[in-house]
Amino acid sequence: MEDAEKVLNHIFLRTGNTWGIITALRTTMEAGLPTARAAIEAGNAEFMRRQLSGGQGSIFVDPSKVVSDLAKGMVRGMTDMTLTQARSSMDAASLVFAHSLLDGAALDYCRVTTMVDRSAWEEILKARQVPLHEIKARPFPELVQRQIDDYFETLERESLFRKIDLVYRVCQPKPKTETIKGYRFDRERLEKLDRLRHDIIHGAAFGQPIAGIDDELDYMLKTSNHLMVLVAQRFDFKLSGEHLKSFYLDRGQAK
Repeated sequence: MEDAEKVLNHIFLRTGNTWGIITALRTTMEAGLPTARAAIEAGNAEFMRRQLSGGQGSIFVDPSKVVSDLAKGMVRGMTDMTLTQARSSMDAASLVFAHSLLDGAALDYCRVTTMVDRSAWEEILKARQVPLHEIKARPFPELVQRQIDDYFETLERESLFRKIDLVYRVCQPKPKTETIKGYRFDRERLEKLDRLRHDIIHGAAFGQPIAGIDDELDYMLKTSNHLMVLVAQRFDFKLSGEHLKSFYLDRGQAK
């Protein structure tokens, strides 16, 4: 039980730390936008000056007026478009990264449950076929563990919702169980985010603004923590300073 509790602590901290990287990227980008705007606008202005300058090849009757009246608006529009595309790309990348983190956390919380409730997984995997030679050659506990290991290789490639459903199946929370204050598990909301992630990856939604992206990222982080609490409540696990410190000790980062 102690090892499983330690693993749960490490998953929780790893997920939070990695989510912090997404936040750092987004915060840095937002802080750098004013400087980026000035640099991009200067580059666009120089480009337009060269394109619209007078000379033998000019198509304008009064090139100086064009540069004065037209170029400023075009430069502003080009700059706005560049910054909008950059922000949309960052939002898209953030959503894809966050979805991957949530998916990985859900898989790992499933693994934690296998460490402490083998009987639940025996029930989940009871319909799987086992070669006769393995039945004869392996003790039953080893056979179950082999089936769990084999299944997780497949589960890793299955949908986020399959993993979440398995956490719920093993943990069997009571209806309206509170895990995080103000949080409510909303499968439809997650399904919309999952479809958006799919559309981004396949190009249909890449570069398009994502309404309420910060709220959606926060919701995915809370969903990951929601799954952690479900497992912790089911097996009476606690977040422990000792376990959290060992996360850094294992990586040689503790002071």
